[in-house]
Amino acid sequence: CVIWLLFIIINSNNISFDIGEKFRNNDLGLKASKNIIFSLLRTNIFGIILAGIFYFIYYFRKEENTIKIANIGFILLLIFDLWSIDWHFINKSYIKELEFYKKDEIVSFIESEYSNEIYRVATSLMIPYQGQAHPYPITGLKQYYMTYIFPYFGIQSMDITATSTLDIDYNNFFIKTLTGSINKPIQTIDDLIDINLRLMRLANVKYFIFDGLIQNSNIILTNTLYALDGKQRYLYYLPEYLPRAGLFENYISVTNNMESLNYISDPAFDIQNLAVINATNIERLINSSKVIPLKILEYKQWYYKIELNQNLDGFVMLNIKYSPKWKAYIDGKKVPTYRANYIFFGSFVNKDNKILEFRHEPNKISFIISLSTVIFGLFLLLINFIFTIIKGDKEKVKQ
Repeated sequence: CVIWLLFIIINSNNISFDIGEKFRNNDLGLKASKNIIFSLLRTNIFGIILAGIFYFIYYFRKEENTIKIANIGFILLLIFDLWSIDWHFINKSYIKELEFYKKDEIVSFIESEYSNEIYRVATSLMIPYQGQAHPYPITGLKQYYMTYIFPYFGIQSMDITATSTLDIDYNNFFIKTLTGSINKPIQTIDDLIDINLRLMRLANVKYFIFDGLIQNSNIILTNTLYALDGKQRYLYYLPEYLPRAGLFENYISVTNNMESLNYISDPAFDIQNLAVINATNIERLINSSKVIPLKILEYKQWYYKIELNQNLDGFVMLNIKYSPKWKAYIDGKKVPTYRANYIFFGSFVNKDNKILEFRHEPNKISFIISLSTVIFGLFLLLINFIFTIIKGDKEKVKQ
């Protein structure tokens, strides 16, 4: 246990040093370091004390006062738990937001809009280089937002956290769309913004967070807000971004995914008017209407409930990465899903439909096998534990 604790302390210092380096110009690194070290130590001390109590109960189970002493141990454990979180359960509310996850004006503004609309926020622009898309941070707080704040508050970003692990579909999507928009050498931040516009619109990006003022006619300064470090940041709005869930009245079909990518990466192709669907001989070109944003009634990472109140036939595209585990239900009835715009997916609807649901459902056979394996493993551990107790009792009787 001592070696384990020392290992945790050493690793905590490494983590805190890394964060401190990233934020050495303000106190964010110190706050992050303190919270990481405290959380790791608290978790492991709690585990060691709990293990000690169970060890005591097992080896002194025949003694008369074992249970009473063990109860005292559990009380001490509870006291440590309460003390280590500042007596929070007694003095405050049930859930405490640490300073580590404290909102700033940017997060509060985005979160307030999330009650009506789900979208992505960009903290980087993408640069195509040697066949891969690389992030170019546009705010010094990118790492802090991406790693801690945005995930904590359920805000979604459009960024690459680790280029070495970038999914091949994402990379193809980024690179092809970026290079299709390059019509001159990239020399300024303005040039970089211009080649990113189509990609960001396709990816449901509504806002960019910049550290400074930007002069680009394609994006609109919407708000000047104070960030975590007390400095102002600039929120720029991107017009004509695709909604998270949108109804297309017009669509064309392709027979393979690369053909779909060729369409959407072509600057002449109207992504606001047409969806590209992986299907056979499905095409509908009836008017010049743009995609219609749909209201998301309920949202979780694994579930979308969408209201269909347009009284129109068409194709609803969900702006998240395709996976065969996503299933679609219209008014409770299962319907097919189709890959769309190379990386997204959706389903066909008609004017009589009311509710469309997308559910992320694991493969039932794989789930049953995994669950059975876990149950069987726990059963073997229980049998082994009981056998050990019986064997120990028999040896004591012999003695």
